[in-house]
Amino acid sequence: MLKKSFFLFILILVAIDALFFQFPKNHNSFILPQCVKQHGQTVQKDLWINEERAHLRLNSTTCDVFLSQKDKKIMFEEQLQNLICAIQDKIEDEGQEIRYFTSPHGQYQFPTQTLSLDDIDLFFFHFPGKLLPAHFNKENAYLTGKATRANLFISNKKPAFAIENLRLTQVKP
Repeated sequence: MLKKSFFLFILILVAIDALFFQFPKNHNSFILPQCVKQHGQTVQKDLWINEERAHLRLNSTTCDVFLSQKDKKIMFEEQLQNLICAIQDKIEDEGQEIRYFTSPHGQYQFPTQTLSLDDIDLFFFHFPGKLLPAHFNKENAYLTGKATRANLFISNKKPAFAIENLRLTQVKP
C-alpha cells in the first residue's frame, strides 16, 4: 500500500511541476513536455459505492498510469493487465449478489470514469452476509458467461455494465 501511495505521490509531484514550474506564470495555456507514466505491479483498488456501501475490488498484475495533454485538457488513463474484479451488485439482509469477472487487459479513463475490458469471463455468486469475500471459487458460481467487450461505469450511484456478445451458462439452479 505504501509503495502505491508513494508512486501516486510522485506522479502528482511531476504533474504539479509540469503545470506550475516549467511554464511561464502569465502563459494562458500549457503543454506537457511529454507523457508522464507511472508503473505498478500487483495493484489492488477498493471502492465503496452508493448508500448501501457496495464494495468493488479490482486487482491487476500490472498497471500503467499515463498523464498526457490533449488540446487544453490533461488526460489520465490507466492500462491494466490480468484483471480480477468483484462487485457487490445487490446487498440485502438475506445476503449479497456478486459479479466477479476476469479479463486479460483493460483501460480506465479518468474523465469518463469508465473501465473498458476485452475477452471477459463472468461469474455470478450469491453469498451470505454483507462483506465482499476475499476469495472466490469459480466452481461455486450459479451463472457463468463470456463476453467479447464490456464497459463498467457508475450510473445512479450503482455499478452498471454495457456488454457486447454475451453468452451465459446456468451452472446451478
